[in-house]
Amino acid sequence: MNPDVKAYIERITSPICRAHDQRAGSSSRQLRRGGEYNFRNQPERLKYLGKRGNWHQFEKIGERGVWCELLDSDLCLIEETRAV
Repeated sequence: MNPDVKAYIERITSPICRAHDQRAGSSSRQLRRGGEYNFRNQPERLKYLGKRGNWHQFEKIGERGVWCELLDSDLCLIEETRAV
């Protein structure tokens, strides 16, 4: 995993995901393979590649290969990218 992404996730995961889980009642979320997403309040656009084992894999738009991986419990950190 990209070290910058890992540090970002570790820094913000706990407070955001706990608050999201309390509101939503669950951390599960439906992702579309090939769908475009980004971390909340971050400019990097990601394409969802699918789930491998326990990890949801994303590649950065414009680059090939897995750029980051997230667990189910971390999906509250991303949002679907709206068309520009």
